[in-house]
Amino acid sequence: MVLQNLLREGEEDPRQSDQAVMFQPKKAKKKQAHRAEVWQHYIEKEDLVGVARCRYCSQQIGCDTKLHGTSSMKSHLLRCKFFKAHQDLGNQKVLAGDMRGAITTVPYDKALFRRSVNELLVLCELPFAFVESEGFRRFCANMLPLYTVHCRRTATEDVFKMFLSETAKLKSLFSCEQQRVSLTTDIWVAPTTACSYMVITAHWIDRGWDLQKRIIWFKPVTDHKGDTIADHLRACLEEWGIKKVFTITVDNAKGNDKAIRLFTDACRSLGPNALVRDGSLIHMRCCAHILNLIVRDGLAKVNESIVVIRNAIRYVRSSGDRLKSFKLRVETGKCGRGSLSLDCVTRWNSTYLMLTNALKFRVAFEKLLAEDKLYNDYFQESEEENGESGPEGAKKRVGPPTSKGWDDVQRLVKFLKIFFNCTLAFSATKTVTSTICYHEIVLIERSLINLSINDDQELRLEAMDMRAKLEKYWDGLINMNPLVIIASVFDPRNKMQFANICFDKLYGKDSLESDHLKSSIKKLMKNLFEEYVQRLCNNSQAEKTVNDVATSELDIYLLEKAVPRQKNRLGMDYDVLSWWRRNSHKFPVLSEFVKDVLAIQVSSVASESAFSTSGRILDPFRSCISPHMVESLICTQQWLRNTIHQEKLANLVQMLEELDFHESLGSKTVADDADLPP
Repeated sequence: MVLQNLLREGEEDPRQSDQAVMFQPKKAKKKQAHRAEVWQHYIEKEDLVGVARCRYCSQQIGCDTKLHGTSSMKSHLLRCKFFKAHQDLGNQKVLAGDMRGAITTVPYDKALFRRSVNELLVLCELPFAFVESEGFRRFCANMLPLYTVHCRRTATEDVFKMFLSETAKLKSLFSCEQQRVSLTTDIWVAPTTACSYMVITAHWIDRGWDLQKRIIWFKPVTDHKGDTIADHLRACLEEWGIKKVFTITVDNAKGNDKAIRLFTDACRSLGPNALVRDGSLIHMRCCAHILNLIVRDGLAKVNESIVVIRNAIRYVRSSGDRLKSFKLRVETGKCGRGSLSLDCVTRWNSTYLMLTNALKFRVAFEKLLAEDKLYNDYFQESEEENGESGPEGAKKRVGPPTSKGWDDVQRLVKFLKIFFNCTLAFSATKTVTSTICYHEIVLIERSLINLSINDDQELRLEAMDMRAKLEKYWDGLINMNPLVIIASVFDPRNKMQFANICFDKLYGKDSLESDHLKSSIKKLMKNLFEEYVQRLCNNSQAEKTVNDVATSELDIYLLEKAVPRQKNRLGMDYDVLSWWRRNSHKFPVLSEFVKDVLAIQVSSVASESAFSTSGRILDPFRSCISPHMVESLICTQQWLRNTIHQEKLANLVQMLEELDFHESLGSKTVADDADLPP
């Protein structure tokens, strides 16, 4: 009936008299109103006048009034199988088809699509006004005409409801699992609002031996004092119902030491199982922050040489002619290939990359200094002449680079290379970092020891100065948190042999310091393991179980042969969690202790990463967003990303390791069957 009505709507009434037709005004014709019913099935092509596209099969139909009218559009609907299928399905499914006649039906869920739009806003850090933008509305009209786009106010309400829903799920997880967590925290000042925010991130290893990370706190703070930090930490645990804490990683800010003391006292009131070793091991110093402090002191000493090289690179990159002139010197100087990049002055790792690349072209810059007058004149100008405002605030542009400046930078790069590689290892947020921390610290210490006996006097003095600062910021390597060393022991490739080698290299074989560390680490591991045994076993069986299990699981693990160090089939990093996932049944109590140790974060980078997101959310165009909405956006985004990652299948490395494990079980079964009597 719908198609018949569409065909008849343009027919003239035979009972209408000629006189009535003659005196009927043109603007009173009803054909325009009837024609709109046809147009709801078509999209007008803006680039082609008189052409419309069918919403169901995408075929283009002529719609010019003078030539075709709308009869061709109505006739097409009679032939369009996609339109017929749409009528049969109603609004339950969306049709996708092509010109070859293939029909595919996709279930249409209005609520799911609306949630997907809201997730798009959160994950891509888009403003809520995006749903009202012309581009998005046109996209929805073309691709999904059945959907009615919601407004920004509705999107805001939906995102907040999503935050509350995800919060409830996470609280339920903490309540059911009763998992001990390790925390990281830091404070950030928003540049657009000058408001300070404190972020707290929880880390743990779940039952499937996957490392989990959730931002559970992002709230404004009035100051950076220890009392304020401790109050927020207590409030965070109370709000989320977290009863057990293993460690908390913070930087070397003055207020953090007091905050940890107050927070530890507060945790003791949560119960006897709230802390391990009564909180004596709870304080973890951020390794990345310590390295940053040492590097910052080294950069300050040669700051002028760095600024000079930065200005020289800025000159080369400022125009095509200057770059062409520089390339000519590169060719004549037979320099290697590479690129010149400017750094971000607040990030020393980018400064290291800039200096490393610049040193490759030292000869080209020296040729430029000797041969190019424009290059020399550039350094005679002041920063204000071209509207520049250098971060150093100097009136006259510093430069050009001298031979001594190049030597100073080359000497500095040798130190930066050591710290750069270690910082990359500490900054990983999706993999276990606690097992590699002590190895990286030993590499730094050994490298500085070697440089401290170098023939270059300035290099030797600088290495000795950095060693002293490393001891100062870490409160002495021998006094560092022993959990860093214990974590390296639970890498099945290391066990206790690796720690013993490190002690001997750092302090000398059979030295008092080395022997003390060997005995103290073994004793602490045993005491920690016994504490876990007592908590996991019934009180009636505690004494017997402690003696039996303590002399079995921990000793068996340490006495077993270490896993050989070799690259896997794909050349990827070794997955410690996969090994413990496969062997947890062999060490049921020890594996619970290992979970907490491997979840320790050796840097607060996991919390600091939230500041990058918040900086994009609180940009100058969105600075009016309330602190509560900022927390909702940041937390929801991080939670959604973790959910998306969890839905991925196991990677190929894990699949290959699992295959090897099952093959080993099969070979063991065959061997056992062969030993059976006939």
